[in-house]
Amino acid sequence: MRRYHFDLVDADTVTEASGALLDNDDQAGKVARKLAQEVREQRPELVGHGYAVLVRSDSGEEIWRAAIDRPGGGEGTGAHSAESTKVSLADAFRPKIT
Repeated sequence: MRRYHFDLVDADTVTEASGALLDNDDQAGKVARKLAQEVREQRPELVGHGYAVLVRSDSGEEIWRAAIDRPGGGEGTGAHSAESTKVSLADAFRPKIT
C-alpha cells in the first residue's frame, strides 16, 4: 500500500485535508472523484470557484485532480477499483475554508 494525500486546491491556495493508505493510483483517483462529489453536495458555496481535489503521492507527485465544479470530472489514468474508503474531505476542510 502507498500513502496518498488529498488536498483541496484553487488557483492560489492549497489546503491539505488528509492522507490515506490505498492500494494504487487508480483507487486514489476513485477516492478523489468521490470526495469532489461530497464537497459539491456538502459545500455548495465552493462550486464555481475553480476548486479541485488534488491527489499527491507521498513523494509529492500529482497523481489525480478531480474538479469540484463538474460532476464526474477528473483527470488521471486507468480504471478504478470499486473499493470504498472512509476519507471525508468535505468535513476535513470545513474549519479551514472561509
